[in-house]
Parts: sequence; C-alpha cells; structure tokens
Amino acid sequence: MPIPVLGIHIGHDASCALLIDGNVILALQEERFSRIKNHTGVPYHSLSYILSYLYQNNLHKNLQVAISSTHLAYEVNLFALLHRLYCPDGVLPFWIKAASRIPSLLPLKLNEIIWRYFLQQKLASLYPLTSFTFAFYHHHLAHSASAAFSSPYSDAVVLTLDGRGDGASGSYSTISQRCLADPAYIASSLSLGQIYAEVTRYLGFTPNRHEGKVTGLAARGNPKNILFSFYPLDTLGFTNKILSNFNIARFKNLLTSSNGAYQLYSSLYNVFLAGFLKVFLGKIFLRLSSNLLKTLQYIYLILS
Repeated sequence: MPIPVLGIHIGHDASCALLIDGNVILALQEERFSRIKNHTGVPYHSLSYILSYLYQNNLHKNLQVAISSTHLAYEVNLFALLHRLYCPDGVLPFWIKAASRIPSLLPLKLNEIIWRYFLQQKLASLYPLTSFTFAFYHHHLAHSASAAFSSPYSDAVVLTLDGRGDGASGSYSTISQRCLADPAYIASSLSLGQIYAEVTRYLGFTPNRHEGKVTGLAARGNPKNILFSFYPLDTLGFTNKILSNFNIARFKNLLTSSNGAYQLYSSLYNVFLAGFLKVFLGKIFLRLSSNLLKTLQYIYLILS
C-alpha cells in the first residue's frame, strides 16, 4: 500500500508538500491561496487541498505528518502562536503583535509542549476522517534534507543559511552515500540573513519582505565607495569576528556611526550601501564555505 507523508511548514512562507513512496506529488505555497505575500501561520488552504487529494484517492487513513519547526515557541510568543493557529488569515492584529513582545512567563520547553498539543488537536478536529502520526523536525534539518536529497551529489557538505529558525541561523552537515548526518547549528547571533534584514530596514524597506529590492539596488551600486571606508574596521578583525561573535546591535552601530561613513542620507548612498552589502556578505560566505570544505575534506558543497 502507498505510504503518504505530509510535510508542513508553519511560520514565515507557510507551505505544504505531499510525498507518496518518496515521490513529490504536490507542493503548495499558502500565499498562492491567501494572496498574502510571505504568508505567515498555518497553511490551512494548502492542507485542505492536499487532504482532498488524499480523500479522493483513499490515502488518508494513516497519514505521516512531518512538521519542519520544532521550537517555534523559541522564536515567537506562545500567545501569538496560538492566535495564528485559530486565526487562519495569517495576519496578526496590532494588539496581538504588542502582546507577543511580552516575554512568556512559562519555560520555553513548556511553551513548546503546549504549542504542539494544540496544533495536533486542531488538525485532528479539522480532518476527523484522517489518522495522523506527527513527527517534528528542526527548521534547518528540513532545509538540509530538501537540499541534500534533491541534489545530484551523494557525498558533500550541506550548508544552510537564513535569517533564523528554531534558535539557529544556519547549519552544516555532511551527506555520505545518500545518508544525511545530524547537523551542527549556527547561532542566531551570527545570522547573515539578519544583517541583510537590518540593512533592508535602514534603507526604508520592510525587513524579511523587501530584500529583493536591496538586491536590485546592489546591481547599480559601486561597493568600493563603502568598502574603502570599511577597510579600517576590517584591520581590527571585524570580518573575522563576525563568524564567531557577531551581533545585530554592533552592525546597527556601524550603520549609524558618527564619522558619517554609514549615514543613510541620500538615494545615491543607498545604492552604494546595497552594493557593499552584496560584496561583504559574499566574502563572508565564501570564507565560511571554503573553510568547511577544507576542514571536512569534501569536494562538493550543497547550499540551501
């Protein structure tokens, strides 16, 4: 009998995928249904579409469910999480956003247990004809698996980098003979994605949404105009330290330093800053990836 596996991503860019006997049958992005860019929350429309397919093909009786976020409660206040669970439009009201900034009085582990319980109960109540078996996986393990198992390489280093997820901003592991090793995680304080988000914010755009506009600006800017100002900082070891003890607050200070080199006062400067950001993060990425390949003694790199 075919074995269906339903993958669910709950959070930023919510989505679902259906695999049957290891083959991808459906992959759906919630924003295509809700028309809300980067839809955040539970992908109810995508779930309903996939469940209707399973019902039609009589494959809904014993459904394995893999959820890609283990520690959502580490990233978002439990109150906001539960609101997203019971409010399917994916948009948080202002008062919920304000309440979500209040630190939870419950231990993080207990937050996670409560969140998982309500999530499983909600899905079971929505689809009573389906028997679910739930498994939770780390955000970056899901990234690693999707990149590694869809690549042509059977032996390689697997590197994931993003803003943050499950308390980490990335991970690195290896795949050998199509077997993926448990990843080591990169702390959120070292997030290259958050650097990009901060610059996006300083340029007047919305972080975690308009980074593509910054990328577009980068193509028109000469990074040397800012790199020359940045070199004295580099001699102090900033570029090296960014991989070991980087924090967003320090980068904010650089952007607003009193010497004027990082003051965002003109559209021309914004273009230069975008070009600089592309080059600077590119250098960090190349250094990180080459060090991984050299240290782990692999030839190929799989990136997510």
